[in-house]
Amino acid sequence: LPYMHLDRFYRSNDYHTVSIKYREAMAELTDAIIALGNQYILYMKTNKNFYIGQYKLLGYEDSMKALQKEALTFNVDQNSTNDGYEAAAEYDREHGLSNLSAVITETDDLAIGVINYCYDHDIQVPNDLQIAGFGGTKLGSIIRPRLTTVIEPYYDIGAIAMRKLTKILQDDEKMDETIYLPTQIAERESTKKITN
Repeated sequence: LPYMHLDRFYRSNDYHTVSIKYREAMAELTDAIIALGNQYILYMKTNKNFYIGQYKLLGYEDSMKALQKEALTFNVDQNSTNDGYEAAAEYDREHGLSNLSAVITETDDLAIGVINYCYDHDIQVPNDLQIAGFGGTKLGSIIRPRLTTVIEPYYDIGAIAMRKLTKILQDDEKMDETIYLPTQIAERESTKKITN
């Protein structure tokens, strides 16, 4: 039977799907954070070896290398708000969050955990530390300060996939390539332009 492969964790070149270019999207986000004047930017990533996480990491590294900035990474066991909180606490104990100007996380959940840690430890976001995530979850637009993030077009991915699958079932066309949709950066209050 014809089918459409939609998966945010695993990938096979044998499948065609509707997705976004994660590497390019993360590089664009990192460029935007650097353009705000940030010099020391930590990238917080999960230990999960999913292809999307690998592409996001490459995007961050691409951007830092192109702008001759030092890439700083920190591993997190899982991907939840609590994991982000615990990772921020661990990094703060070992290296000091005060040595950073910004944190970019692999997901919004991790970023929200970092914001919560900062709130509990009197670290002002974005004045003391800027934070950005990836995903565009609803919670990111509710938390204060609201989270700067890459918005993934979940609705459009689902809608286009269903339209494509319907046409395949009607024999109007075949699925012979992956469709990539654009993303956008929502610049919110968790980041700001640094002025001297």
